[in-house]
Amino acid sequence: MMIHAFFGEIGYEASSSNFKSEDVFDYALGTLNHTKDFDNSILLLRMYEFYKEKEEKFIRKLYKYPEFWDSLKYEGKEEIAVLDDDDSVGHYFITNIFNQGYKNILVSSQSFGDTYFVFNHSSGYFSIGDDNDYYLRYSKASSSKMIIKNRKMRNIATIVLSKDAGIFLENNLTQYELEIYDIGIAIFDKNYIYSLGKKEDPDLDKCKGFIQWDIVDKKGNYALSRLEVYDEDADLELMTIFAAACFLVFRSYQKDTGHVSLIGSIFLLSALRKH
Repeated sequence: MMIHAFFGEIGYEASSSNFKSEDVFDYALGTLNHTKDFDNSILLLRMYEFYKEKEEKFIRKLYKYPEFWDSLKYEGKEEIAVLDDDDSVGHYFITNIFNQGYKNILVSSQSFGDTYFVFNHSSGYFSIGDDNDYYLRYSKASSSKMIIKNRKMRNIATIVLSKDAGIFLENNLTQYELEIYDIGIAIFDKNYIYSLGKKEDPDLDKCKGFIQWDIVDKKGNYALSRLEVYDEDADLELMTIFAAACFLVFRSYQKDTGHVSLIGSIFLLSALRKH
């Protein structure tokens, strides 16, 4: 059974007598926080999506045929590669799949321990927690843009979605610049980028953070951004806003235009990561 295999991947040895739906969330989120790389992160969430689609039917069968379920042997992790606690620190996961709605976003990381944070969405603004330095909202001028505001509600950058699913900044007053690579988006210090010559490419080893993102399902409802932060003094809140905006602006464009062509671009990015 695929669901039994999924439970093995997340380390949830549920019997018919102790199964709880909320435990699946806890184990899946804990495993996500430890995934070795982006491909493993996406694979885990696609398994979770399959489980959620079949959950009601699974629960009915679990209680109807408990002896069969309890007779199955747990094999553990066979597909999902994970890191230990120390190596997982500094990896942040921004997704809407657990709350089953593209605006219902949470941020989790082994860096937070057992805690995760939920994005607020109020009066058209996305923000993290209650004491925010940054706010994110959709642009009224274009569905392919989002606006970042600071604590004083002044515009400090515009997130722009390109036709090939790239993300870049316009009207940028932040300390960072985004550079697009085949495997994701690097976050550099703006002063470093400005110090380069016209024909000089940024050194990827000097980036402050790196974002990889993809949609989880073919309809584009659920997505994941994986943010790796390499600078202990980084503005984590702003980087997280960047990461969430990647799939929020994509979903806005898709919903507004009815275009699905970008999905092909995003799945192409997934293929590129494997080569």
